Amino acid sequence: MRAFNLTLLSVVTAISLSACASAPTLPKIMAENSWKGADAQSAVAKFGQPANITTDAKGRQVYNWYDNWGRNIDVPLGSFVERGTVYLPYETRRQNFNCHVSAAIENGRIAEMKFDYNRIGGCEAFGI
Repeated sequence: MRAFNLTLLSVVTAISLSACASAPTLPKIMAENSWKGADAQSAVAKFGQPANITTDAKGRQVYNWYDNWGRNIDVPLGSFVERGTVYLPYETRRQNFNCHVSAAIENGRIAEMKFDYNRIGGCEAFGI
């Protein structure tokens, strides 16, 4: 019975943590809502010319901007003691960030703005 309880706890914990990773953040929600009703040209002035313009299922033009970047981070691998000296080995890993900003346009105004990113900080270039 104890093994079952630990397994159940592990599953619940994993589901809870995965939900947090995909949950929208307050700055993201605020940014998306702040653009609603704004003139489409104000987004172009802020973000530059869109990388491309597509059409969504509702027939609206959608302006798209992208930003992909990365940084190296040092990740500790643990520690050990040898002859009285403490060693903290690490390895360098690459963190990649991706951001896609889309603005659905109706009558020259932004009807819907979305900031989609793979990790928090991914849309720094767009103020998120």
